[in-house]
Amino acid sequence: MYSVFPKRIFKAIFSCGFVLAVIMTLAPRAGLAASAQPALSVTVLGAPQLVFDTTTQACEPTDIPDSTARAFRDNTGQVHLFASHYVSRAMLGMDLNRLTHSCDIVYNSAQDADPSYFSDYDWLSAFFTLDGKHVIALVHNEYHGWAYAGRCIKPARVGEHGHCWWNSIDFMTSDDGGKSFVMPNPPANVIAEESAPYANDNDAGAVGYFGPSNIVSFNGAYYFMINAWHNDAQKGGACLLRSTNPFDPSLWRAWDGTGFNIKFVDPYKRNVGAASQITCLPVYGGEVQSLVYNPAHALFLVTEFTQDKRYGAPGIYVSTSPDLLHWAHPVLAVSQAELLAQDGPGRWHYDYTSLLDPASTDRNFSTISEFPYVYYMREDMLHPPLTRRLYRLPIRLNFEN
Repeated sequence: MYSVFPKRIFKAIFSCGFVLAVIMTLAPRAGLAASAQPALSVTVLGAPQLVFDTTTQACEPTDIPDSTARAFRDNTGQVHLFASHYVSRAMLGMDLNRLTHSCDIVYNSAQDADPSYFSDYDWLSAFFTLDGKHVIALVHNEYHGWAYAGRCIKPARVGEHGHCWWNSIDFMTSDDGGKSFVMPNPPANVIAEESAPYANDNDAGAVGYFGPSNIVSFNGAYYFMINAWHNDAQKGGACLLRSTNPFDPSLWRAWDGTGFNIKFVDPYKRNVGAASQITCLPVYGGEVQSLVYNPAHALFLVTEFTQDKRYGAPGIYVSTSPDLLHWAHPVLAVSQAELLAQDGPGRWHYDYTSLLDPASTDRNFSTISEFPYVYYMREDMLHPPLTRRLYRLPIRLNFEN
């Protein structure tokens, strides 16, 4: 996220491929026993479709797809699709199949040097609205200590930006249907953050929480997932948060293994005690990039993009859950090798995967049928980091009892 340099040295680079169907096996996450659910395989139904190209459509050099594609419908019926940088712009149209990139700036990061304001570099990463006019955004925030004098005692080597990197999940609002967003003053702008203040001697890599997923509704409440870097008492993986009112950032609580009992607190506003008391327990061992729901099979689905071989061949993976706590072993949907072959000569890097369905009747595109698109970013590593494309690939989700 994000930014114009490598996102994270310590995060595996994620990548895609082209036609594969693999039957899913069930495996518990975070010590939870997975219940029986339909097995899944994925079939690619066609060639990648270009959604955005920085070489022909960018409004400025840093106008690049640098986050996971998300969408919502406003109160006029217009669709807003974001896959933006820390200067946020949207693609607009009457449906996901007919979008035009707008040069209007929806939000421009404040680049505030004071870490207590949680307002340095902001990526609008997920959106939720009930009426299309009042919209909230979940924000991936990065504090870049190395960019400010005296804020980083041990800066990393040139080209590396892992030291003095502090992440949080922030909150913004819009009252004009998503044309512009405003960040509340702290602590009302923060949902999840480290329980200790920023330390200018951090040389252990990025710390905090990143990449919030979509918000989904389930059993009368609202949920989304965040990714945690391993740090002290905080275990690495994806944590689950719940609220009865997503428009109030103070009401989100994280899963601790027995219930939603964890309230993240602003370390600059109160004495929070030991760090071990302010951590969440991951329910998914990998990195969640999107979260959606398939009503026909009553299953939630997450996407994950990995270039390592933790599950098998590198590529885009999909996992399912009936309850957001018990996740099946991820299934390879699209392999990196096949997509590299499809793209031909070059040096390509892929990331930021999500499932979006143009036929979804949900205003926030949090539901999908068996025929969604998987969206992803391709970066030209021979001309990094600003030469990028956003693609989508038509797929079929095959559920087998």
